Amino acid sequence: MPAEAGTPTEKAKRAYAAAMERFRLRDGAGALDLLREAITHDPKFAEGYNAMAGVLKSAKRLPAAIAILQRGIEVAPTTATLYSNLGNLLWSDFRFAEAAAALHRAIEIDPAQAAAWHNLGLLCYSLGDSGRAIECYDRALERTKTQVAIRWDRSLALLARGEFERGFADYESRLEYRPQLKSSLPIPIWQGEPLSGRRLLLHYEQGLGDTLQFGRFIRGLLARGGEVHLVCQPELIRLFRPLPGLASVLDPASSMPAVDFQIGLASLPLRLGASLKTLPEAHYLSPAPGVDGPPIPKGPGTRLAVGLVWAGNPAQENDANRSMPLEPLLSLCGIQGVALYSLQHGPRAGDIAQAGARALVHDVGSALADMAETAAAMMKLDLIITVCTATAHLAGALARPGMVLLCHRPDWRWMDKGETSPWYPTLRLFRQKEPKDWAGVMRQVAAAVAARAASIS
Repeated sequence: MPAEAGTPTEKAKRAYAAAMERFRLRDGAGALDLLREAITHDPKFAEGYNAMAGVLKSAKRLPAAIAILQRGIEVAPTTATLYSNLGNLLWSDFRFAEAAAALHRAIEIDPAQAAAWHNLGLLCYSLGDSGRAIECYDRALERTKTQVAIRWDRSLALLARGEFERGFADYESRLEYRPQLKSSLPIPIWQGEPLSGRRLLLHYEQGLGDTLQFGRFIRGLLARGGEVHLVCQPELIRLFRPLPGLASVLDPASSMPAVDFQIGLASLPLRLGASLKTLPEAHYLSPAPGVDGPPIPKGPGTRLAVGLVWAGNPAQENDANRSMPLEPLLSLCGIQGVALYSLQHGPRAGDIAQAGARALVHDVGSALADMAETAAAMMKLDLIITVCTATAHLAGALARPGMVLLCHRPDWRWMDKGETSPWYPTLRLFRQKEPKDWAGVMRQVAAAVAARAASIS
């Protein structure tokens, strides 16, 4: 029977609806108060526990969110959604074994629930099993019409396995998953038509690293003929402007030229038929003519001048995992002949002073105006050591020797495993074996740097 007005369940539903409205208005505290009221009216009201966990997660109160779902499971032990969401939160907290148990229980209760299969796919991907992740995403897609987020996550697993044809087809879902990436210009999207005699506007979508990574496809696009104008971030204009064949390289604030088509850089691999075997050469950039960059002073006895970047853009969604403290890198100071130079930009550049390391790390980053100057500085260094940031992509595109320090589940472009990536052959990858284990990574890095320094006469 449907719940009658005034019954505990009906009161719980009214409080829940009011809570969701408060949350929509960004009043998290008000939403939590109403959700507490909802589960007080009906202690078995599963939607209340799920919603409360969601509000707590959005406020970055993960332990409390996990605890509220565990309480919900105590009173509603056969509700698959509670287990599925608990598994997702445990996955976010790197509690992988517990997450797996919760997600398998959700699927056991309700094998038709797409969300549980999706969450299990995320877990498998984090454990480095992209093949199993893809199987889970496929099962999720069979069970729901709401497919954009699942296709997006499947694209990352496919790309991490090197299945570029399928992966980049799914990667187009980013434009629905993140609508802010879509161009607002009323210009037709290029679908691969012949370009001879036509004009095309090529534009960036995401971060500096993405622009640098996908920039290698510009040559293949230019080979199709036509007139190509590139819109990129201001920090990259002087670096990209010397690329031969481009009609212009523009700032996003510039007046746009009259063109026939437009396309985002990240769609070029699909349009140009990229595969693991046909991936364009990584080394497509050179230092910009006339840009010398800041000096790199090398003291007596310096054998290996090492550039460091330990943190990325703090606004990036995975930055808490991909960025690291400066202090572990200071262990490199004990290696004979090694001198350290910071290429770090942004707020984390202040870590040098905070760590008391001004005498150990020469600050070059504060003198860098853009990525063209960063490229010039890299050419004066012997080795670049960086976490997963635009610096890694720049070093790879310049064919500089580099070491990339990767978190436990790194970005798809570093592939599932191994010390190398087909995207950047001159970079050596160092992966965390356990979440947050930068100390373990640094032991490997220090040994590799010591060997490299010892080999230089």
